[in-house]
Amino acid sequence: MKFKILKRGSFGKEVKELQENLNLIMDSNLIVDGIFGKHTENILKRFQYRYYLLIDGKYGKESYNKIKSIKDEKFWRYQ
Repeated sequence: MKFKILKRGSFGKEVKELQENLNLIMDSNLIVDGIFGKHTENILKRFQYRYYLLIDGKYGKESYNKIKSIKDEKFWRYQ
């Protein structure tokens, strides 16, 4: 399966999932509407900055892997 890079203008269930994850990790108040707009891009850039990733506002493999590792860590912490 090919990895789909999300960026401003992208839309759909993958964007909704990204928005939910950013709200959880960054304690942001993004509207979870499935539309990758400027607010989603800005919060993603803050996330990338906080976790020392390339700050390009695009949701690629590096950002995906970091979100996954953070979520996995939170899950195991509360077991």
